[in-house]
Amino acid sequence: MRSLLNPTGKGIRVDAGGDGHFGAKRGKRWHKGLDFFCTPGQDIVAPDKGFVTRVSFPYGDDLSWKGIVLQLDWCRIKMFYLDPFVKVGAQVYRGQVIAKAQDITLRYPKLNMSPHIHLEFEDIIPDPEFFMEV
Repeated sequence: MRSLLNPTGKGIRVDAGGDGHFGAKRGKRWHKGLDFFCTPGQDIVAPDKGFVTRVSFPYGDDLSWKGIVLQLDWCRIKMFYLDPFVKVGAQVYRGQVIAKAQDITLRYPKLNMSPHIHLEFEDIIPDPEFFMEV
């Protein structure tokens, strides 16, 4: 089984704004990632060794909200709501500080959600099971 570091060192978000567990109900859709509590401005670490393949913007209408895509040897991970320090093409190492957390509550002030970092997994090869190590 693969082991990833928790990028914030904090628990999975469950608050008045919703449930941050994988597969949680979100209206008519399902949550495709994991949301980890964070403190805005805190250091965010790479969950494993990989390469930054692109900077990502979760909202086309507001490019101030950022993320990165990391390619690991067994999957690709999107990480949102952070200000990255790393550039496209950079190799990152497990536990390396790669960004500062943004305060996503500023985008959704009426939802009563807590600040968090969103991780979304794609192209898991070959085993989709993983364990988040704190």
